Amino acid sequence: MVNWRAEEIFGYRREEMIGKQIEMLLPPTMQRAHEQLREKYMQQHNHKIKEGGRELPGMRKDGSIVMTDISLAPIKTEGETLMAASIRDITGRIEERMQLDSLSRQVNQAKEAIYTMAPDFSITSWNYGAQRLFGYTAKEVIGRKATELVSYDQESGWLETVSKHLTESGGWTGEVYKINKNGTKVPVLTSVTSILSESGILTGFISVSHDISLQKSLEYQLKQSNESLEEKVRIRTDEIRRSEQKYRYLFHHNPIPMWVIEIGTYKFLDVNEMAIQKYGYSREEFLAMTAEEIRPVTTRNAFRRENNPKTKHLNDGYRGVWQHQKKDGSLIWVEIIAHHIQFEGKQSRLILANDITEKKEAQDLLRSNEKRYRETLDNMLEGIQILDFDWRYLYVNNAVVKQARRTREELLGFTLFELYPNIEKTELHNVFQRCFKERTPRHLENKFVYPDGNIAWFDLTFQPVPEGVFVLSMDITDRKLAEERISNINAELEEKVRIRTRQLQKMNEELESFAYSVSHDLRAPLRGINGFADILQEDYAAQLDDEAKRITRIIKENTVRMGSLIDDLLSFSRLGRHELEKVRFDTREMILQLIASMEQKTESNKIEFHIKDLHPSYGDTTSLRQVWINLIGNAIKYSRGNPQPNINIGSYKENGETVYFVKDNGVGFDMKYANKLFKVFQRLHSSDEFEGTGVGLAIVEKIINKHGGRVWASSEENAGACFYFTLPEEEQHQNEK
Repeated sequence: MVNWRAEEIFGYRREEMIGKQIEMLLPPTMQRAHEQLREKYMQQHNHKIKEGGRELPGMRKDGSIVMTDISLAPIKTEGETLMAASIRDITGRIEERMQLDSLSRQVNQAKEAIYTMAPDFSITSWNYGAQRLFGYTAKEVIGRKATELVSYDQESGWLETVSKHLTESGGWTGEVYKINKNGTKVPVLTSVTSILSESGILTGFISVSHDISLQKSLEYQLKQSNESLEEKVRIRTDEIRRSEQKYRYLFHHNPIPMWVIEIGTYKFLDVNEMAIQKYGYSREEFLAMTAEEIRPVTTRNAFRRENNPKTKHLNDGYRGVWQHQKKDGSLIWVEIIAHHIQFEGKQSRLILANDITEKKEAQDLLRSNEKRYRETLDNMLEGIQILDFDWRYLYVNNAVVKQARRTREELLGFTLFELYPNIEKTELHNVFQRCFKERTPRHLENKFVYPDGNIAWFDLTFQPVPEGVFVLSMDITDRKLAEERISNINAELEEKVRIRTRQLQKMNEELESFAYSVSHDLRAPLRGINGFADILQEDYAAQLDDEAKRITRIIKENTVRMGSLIDDLLSFSRLGRHELEKVRFDTREMILQLIASMEQKTESNKIEFHIKDLHPSYGDTTSLRQVWINLIGNAIKYSRGNPQPNINIGSYKENGETVYFVKDNGVGFDMKYANKLFKVFQRLHSSDEFEGTGVGLAIVEKIINKHGGRVWASSEENAGACFYFTLPEEEQHQNEK
């Protein structure tokens, strides 16, 4: 049997449910456990079902989840035992519970001592204000009767009076002594309010207490003075006069404005010095006024209602916040504490008015700032959204509404799963889940596809907050599209570069082959020219005059120079085909060997070499040897004209590279021609001044470039030159592989 309410809750028709197991109304993950529970009830016929059921998530026909309260009860019939299930939709109750939890957090941070009690006055919650006031932690008092913390005479009927007030009017306010953890008694002004369910059933009480130790101390002194005065009146007049003076002193010198008003007429009967100073009226002006006249006109009716002797018990204490008007017209906020007294034979109230204007303004400013901050969040260009731990939207600003292409009403109160089906399969869901569980910030760039097929990119920052997760979202679609265009352009450029590189490599190979062939083919005619010149010098020397001999000598010198040039060209062309075999070797040892070899062949033994720190090298020893030969040879050649030639050789580390240098004190060069140094056949000095083919430095640059390094020089004319080259560190070579 299925009633209409079950159809309404789960979306099934009666015909679809009759004959099916009740587990069809639960999520698949819970069906087996519930089936076992149901079988237990069926087997244990005498099993008594407790009042109420279990809160379980139910699953509607459309797959959505509804929170339910399910109660099961076996029904015995003649032939079998049936099971009756009572199901209630408690979604609203769950939401109310969440709101109550939020309110509970706020209450827990309040300065006042706030705690809740069950109908039997056992304590069910205890805020930090209560802990500060009474010294007990929540763990120490939860479950204890609140009456254990109150000092009262059980025979006085006080507890019955409080209960009566709570039953008849739903609340009670009064002064009691609470027992502190250390055993001392704390006078407090306590308000207790009944908590009723929607059906009017009492579910508990909430108590708010303020420490009134200072006020009670003053009242006690006043009471003591009054009692002393009354006692001394009966004894002798002079003692009454002395007691009255003591009272007057306490009253008039109190740092808080105080006055006495007559009940019913509200006339001032007395005021203290602080009231005169604070409000600007003289004593005579005060005594000619009523308590209504220090209040704004708009609040005077409320004042009369609160102080109507026909509705207020004379012995009732009073505490409240009011606005007072001073003589100059300015308004202040005051916290009023009022107590009934007998003054000069009249029923009166003693009033203490504590100025809380600054505190009130601070609270108003806080509320104003909160409103302004919310308006700021609402109008930010970036999206702001807050989801609770049930993945439900608690707050969204205007930017999120625009980004989601939904109204605020379509977002707030709904879960992420309801708005975006299948989101649990995405990385966005995983990031949310980690932020919820690990409570650490997260970041994600998320691609979002709208129902119409349009695509947008969002930069999302996830931040844990007490309510759940705070999400800052920025639309980066334009940036992503630009990056995609740049990526496509870069891909096209890289392809063009690869094509151009292949073309240049082919051209270089052809040029190297051409240079090699030409250089090789020029050797034969040079050998012939040189041979014929030797024949002329040896066989026909007697027939040649001096001019012919000079010309023959020039021919031989030029053929030798041409041969050297061809050798250098061959070396330069071979570099392109030479495969580097890199090893780590001792640079200093190589330099010392080269210098020793050069000193045997040249007059370099006259040059003073200074070899400084030389780091080990990692590279092709053969080609790097040629680099050092060319650079040291140039240094020797261009510094030999100096009477005291010296050459400095060293190295240093810089930016992941080893920098090597060769510095001389020779003729140097003009730096404006430095761009020609490392080009083939580019010479800065004539061959008459210094021998050479103009290929040596080009060979140096080609070798160093092939090693992944750089070459440069610095110089001043007639002040020497310094040539530098770099080699990457060995680790960098390994990474490049």
